[in-house]
Amino acid sequence: MFNPEFRRYVWLELTRHRLIAVPALLAVIGVVVVAAAPHPSEFFIYSGLGIFAALTGIYGSVRAFGSVTDELRDRTWDFQRMSALSPWSLALGKVAGAPVFAWYAGAWALGVFLLGALTSPEGFAYLTATFVGSVAGCVMAHAMGVSMSAATARLGLGAKGRRAGGLLSALALMYVLSTLSVLLFAGRRGDSGGKPYIVKLFGAIDLSLPAWGALTLVLLSAWALVSAWRMMARELREPPIWSIWVVFAGFLALWMAGTAFEGQASLPTIVALGCGIIVLTLAAYIGLMLDPLTGVARTRFARLRQASPPAAWDKKLPQWVIHGGIALVLALVAVAITGMPPSMAELAATGNKAANTTQVTGLLARTFPLATVLPLVLMFIRDAAIVTCFTLARSQKRPVATAVFYIALLNFLLPLLFAALQLTPLAYASMPFAGLPYAVWFPAAGFAVHALMALVVLWALHGRSAKS
Repeated sequence: MFNPEFRRYVWLELTRHRLIAVPALLAVIGVVVVAAAPHPSEFFIYSGLGIFAALTGIYGSVRAFGSVTDELRDRTWDFQRMSALSPWSLALGKVAGAPVFAWYAGAWALGVFLLGALTSPEGFAYLTATFVGSVAGCVMAHAMGVSMSAATARLGLGAKGRRAGGLLSALALMYVLSTLSVLLFAGRRGDSGGKPYIVKLFGAIDLSLPAWGALTLVLLSAWALVSAWRMMARELREPPIWSIWVVFAGFLALWMAGTAFEGQASLPTIVALGCGIIVLTLAAYIGLMLDPLTGVARTRFARLRQASPPAAWDKKLPQWVIHGGIALVLALVAVAITGMPPSMAELAATGNKAANTTQVTGLLARTFPLATVLPLVLMFIRDAAIVTCFTLARSQKRPVATAVFYIALLNFLLPLLFAALQLTPLAYASMPFAGLPYAVWFPAAGFAVHALMALVVLWALHGRSAKS
């Protein structure tokens, strides 16, 4: 309540009319339902959750996504950046303040849900997990909306980007809430007296499936708040902290490896490590789009390398280079641990003979690093080289958009064209993942060739620009 950014949103959003209209409307609907429905508690349960998801979830996410882009449109964002607010205060103020009306209306809807759950004759299973998971899911969506708003504002997408981003945020939240609803309402086994599924964490803690889902959403919402904080710090020109992405990737890998569902084998450690590497690759892609290597940035990094006293090593490189380098090293280590998997025919035969999930997960562990993780990292190196080729070219007005166009052309249109012309080898060459049924090692080898070619072109461009 003492956050000035939050108080500003409260003053703008929570008008007297809104404060009175929301509970009055819900009270009228409640009176009608109580008078007409023979069992109003069930209606209160599901209508309360539905209204909360629609208002606080979807509408609140759209409001959070416009928290920065609206300020840019109204030309007030620069004044906020010059204020004395810290990145944490600015991030928390926007995460809680931009959807403050959605939270106010959603609080009344949650009250209706609790009323129905507590008065239901049959009771309501997993009430605490439902409540905590729903709130945490909305917090996560709002925090990610603020982060995406700051990112798209820097990319200059404007009102169209705000609408598209709001739609994507709403769809993502709907997916999260639908997954949570499955965990909450389908977490019972029909063949064992309605006992809940059990999830064992790190071999020591037993949780019901809904409780595990709610705990996961709470942890992810905390990470989403960290993301909003770092995006606000970026807007306030504070030095970036590249290790946050590494810690998050490690957390995700550890959480996946430590989770074992009842009746199923736990995820192999090498697969969990691969998922962490994919997160680092995603971080590298995000950094590449937000802070590409331009001529000005290259000059700044060159001066930092020659500064006296010398600057820290991580300040002399773009953050996406660090993330991509760590991902490449870890991917090579993962491939070295698993070794060269057998041929596709042997893998197919082994998969057909697999009698339980342990054998299937073991097969996944043998192929995942080489067939998926390493190719994705090499694909990022190729894409980073392509983007940098355009950002270093002085004649390009929108280098990142142009580079993304050609990358999409290479990844999607050319393979379809070659496949339609029955030129299968060229289709495999343009999109190495398409050659996965041919050989497990084909995607890694294909993207390695792509990356090498792109780096050669980048080196040539860098040499010409350095001479000029």
